[in-house]
Amino acid sequence: MRSPVWLLASLMFCQAGCNDSAVIRPLELAGPDAAISSDPAASGPLVLVVQRPVYDRGTDGRTVDPRAVIAVLQPDRATWLAAGRLNAKQALVLVAAMQASLSAASPASEAHLALSLGDPLPAIGASGQRTIDGGHWKWVGLRGEAGHERCQMSLVDADGRVVARLSMDTATAAYLASDLDRIIRTSSERLTASTQKEHF
Repeated sequence: MRSPVWLLASLMFCQAGCNDSAVIRPLELAGPDAAISSDPAASGPLVLVVQRPVYDRGTDGRTVDPRAVIAVLQPDRATWLAAGRLNAKQALVLVAAMQASLSAASPASEAHLALSLGDPLPAIGASGQRTIDGGHWKWVGLRGEAGHERCQMSLVDADGRVVARLSMDTATAAYLASDLDRIIRTSSERLTASTQKEHF
């Protein structure tokens, strides 16, 4: 499922393409490394979104962040509950860690995707969300949960504190790893100083 940000960006580019005037491209600018929604508690089914690049709209106007994002979306609320951005190197390291765990995983018995939150959460900023400078996704690995084998990934801040935890079945994790790997290898990225942030 496409994110609301992606749909907005598509509409903007369509409108620009239909105009006889020159196309105005969005400014390339890194957005937040990671963010949590102002109300991140999940109250319905969740989906994972992997997208690159990321289109933002804020005080700087329409901008594009060349990094990839892994976001947890609750479709009926049309908002990202938790999201973390990765440059190409970070993404490939994450994919390698996931694939190493999944190579020994048992087949998934049932679909599962759940988000839990750290305590305390970062404060809500002027943007209306909880931004996390230096935040990034960290692969935890396989864990037993309620008699099932689950895969876990954490969204951590620059000091390694967990702000959110993601638990999923092995099939969902395998799809996430494959989707992220495909997007990173088939789309270009210009690694500027603002987007080369090393967190592993």
